[in-house]
Amino acid sequence: RQLVIIVCFSLLILTNQFGGHRVAGNAVTTWQDDWMHTLIQTKVGLKPGLAYQGRAQRQVNESDIYSQSDTETQPKNSGDEENDNIVPMDVETRLSIQHSNEPGLNDEPEDAEIQANIRLVRREPESIDNDNEVKQPATDPAAGRVSIVGTQNHLLEELELEPWEEHFEHFRGQKLGHSVDGDYRTEEVESLEDHLWEDGKLGADDTDLVEISLILGRRLGTTNPNFGCVSVDWWPRSKCDYGKCSWGHDTPGVSILSLNLSRPLFRSAVRELTAERSRKKLIMRLGGSLADYVYYQTNSNDTGSCHPLQPSLHSRLGYNHSDFCFDIQRWRQWNRFCKDARCRIAFGVNALNGREKVAPCPVGVTCNSTSTAPCCATWQGNWNPVNLQNFLLAGKEMGLVKPYSLQFGNELAGTRGILGHFSAEQYAQDFLEFALAVQAVYPTDWPLLVAGETGLSLLWMAEFLKTKVGQEVPDAISYHLYSLGPGSSPKSAFKMFNASHLEQTRGRASKVKGLMHHAAQETQLWVSEAGGAYNSGRPGVTDSFASSFWYLDEMAVMASQEHHVYCRQTLTGGNYALLDSARGFEPNPDYYALLLWRRLMGSVVLKLDAVEGSPNYLRVYAHCASSESGQRGDVTLLLLNIARHTRVEVNSILGLSLPLHRMARSEYHLTAPGATDTTPGDVYSKVVLLNGKKLEIDYSQTREKIPGLFGNQVKRDSNVPIVLGPQSYAFVLLQGARHRPCRFYNDPKLGDS
Repeated sequence: RQLVIIVCFSLLILTNQFGGHRVAGNAVTTWQDDWMHTLIQTKVGLKPGLAYQGRAQRQVNESDIYSQSDTETQPKNSGDEENDNIVPMDVETRLSIQHSNEPGLNDEPEDAEIQANIRLVRREPESIDNDNEVKQPATDPAAGRVSIVGTQNHLLEELELEPWEEHFEHFRGQKLGHSVDGDYRTEEVESLEDHLWEDGKLGADDTDLVEISLILGRRLGTTNPNFGCVSVDWWPRSKCDYGKCSWGHDTPGVSILSLNLSRPLFRSAVRELTAERSRKKLIMRLGGSLADYVYYQTNSNDTGSCHPLQPSLHSRLGYNHSDFCFDIQRWRQWNRFCKDARCRIAFGVNALNGREKVAPCPVGVTCNSTSTAPCCATWQGNWNPVNLQNFLLAGKEMGLVKPYSLQFGNELAGTRGILGHFSAEQYAQDFLEFALAVQAVYPTDWPLLVAGETGLSLLWMAEFLKTKVGQEVPDAISYHLYSLGPGSSPKSAFKMFNASHLEQTRGRASKVKGLMHHAAQETQLWVSEAGGAYNSGRPGVTDSFASSFWYLDEMAVMASQEHHVYCRQTLTGGNYALLDSARGFEPNPDYYALLLWRRLMGSVVLKLDAVEGSPNYLRVYAHCASSESGQRGDVTLLLLNIARHTRVEVNSILGLSLPLHRMARSEYHLTAPGATDTTPGDVYSKVVLLNGKKLEIDYSQTREKIPGLFGNQVKRDSNVPIVLGPQSYAFVLLQGARHRPCRFYNDPKLGDS
């Protein structure tokens, strides 16, 4: 045994000394994507977990800052000067990078040298659109409005058709219509749905009742306590998609600029998402596709740069690229609202400020119809930080709370970008300038700095993380996700009940996690925009009870794959809104799904599986219970039954210190109206029932009030299984579970276990 230990220790020393590549272990043999080859060849300037010490100045050229040269494939000897200036990085450490008087990164010529003062600064630890397609404006029957239709999904690769998807081929290109009840499907598509269920292609089930046992295991990781985030977008009332105008057309508007923050029901809904008796605060993302159009107005006399948004056929987003204003008083209103409602603002920054299009498009080329035309997304000039700095300084002088985070740009990066296709090197250069500008305003305690903000491209992300800026400066890397495809497609109505489709999201999230593990372990991972179906969602689908299945499943998958924040597009606005502005901000079903998640699911993610051989239509997840709902050691289960006819009974949970029937529990069962033990009811309804009772706003009070969400208490020793009806889901709080990972684990960075 001693000989084995000595040999292993010797191999470990040799590996540390001569290992030139930071390779993802056995991932090399299992991940066959092109991006992995890029990752394997990555040469980083710092070893994992190391950072430069003190205020040591380095004279390097531009290529050294962004990627290591091929000649530096081996680690330096211990006597080298640079390695002497390296110390282990503490998890609470963040880099502070300050300007020098030497030429900057944007100066010419290319070989101009820069001088960067890099020092370690200890901060208080933080708990931590793309509408993913080429958006193409088209004329809409409503005068003066723009209808944006999607022609290419920039997030998801083209997938091989699953057997059930072949049925949709006859409906490709079919013009969608409206039924009497407002459902956004034609009669043909509705009959197609019945055909698919009869064929057993979706939520396939062949029996009326299935009994299942679960196995609860170890801790998988932790999320931000404020994991469930919401977005508010810039889209004006005139934004329409496929003939539907869902951005406050019949209201003063639901955008960041126009949303009425004083509406009692809106304020009540946001407050309910932030638990008074816990440290949780809702992350409110203010951003979206038009973020790179915004001019920040710091005083009422500064009107020269303010222009109204006008529909345009020469813009990828359907509006002319002339700056519209976000004034400091509106910023103050949002600040005060979040102070009262206990939310924290994640703000999207204009990353095109100071840039201009390289050249206008030739006659006959319009960006809405020629998605690949370089003139539509090619920019020249350098990013100008002055407007952002003035805006942040004005807010600071007014005593406003600093933003929780600042995201640089919106869908500008790589091939997944919409307004631009910046390379990883160019984006890294601009992000460094952005970080310096923010630190000049907040020298010691700046907001979290978030990079990426584009559709998922593992290749671009790997290239960005090769740069020293990508490794050392961002606090978080984010991407956008619309896993159901375009809002025009009837497929979106069924993908949320298809287990193999849901698993595709897990596969992609796992690859992103693997990349971050081996390239930027100290950087948080965010999904900063997710709405199910892009181009404003799909009415009758992403605003219905059925939507909660993809939404909860995707949130749970991202939490299990070490994503720290997951932002729903949107809180209000579009057909994927949590709050329906057309109904006075009454909640759609997904609002209650998020509310229960935030109340019941803690930060510690647990491994939960069904026993081998169980059907795949039961989706199972587990977290340690949140501090406001349970005691230390309690566990919360999330169970989703996507089968159309099968009822599921959970009779036992292995891995706990007590049998299931020996624990008290609180069950929250969510069903569609008309659901029975054998039928799911109207899953495309906007009505949702909790333990058989319809959730509806109480208008009898002096102020509209969100209904209380109360579980059904099951007493200890009752010997009653957990039962889920067809196409229903449940949160189950296991009280007195005394699960070891939930009793003894406490992460001081996250605070909530």
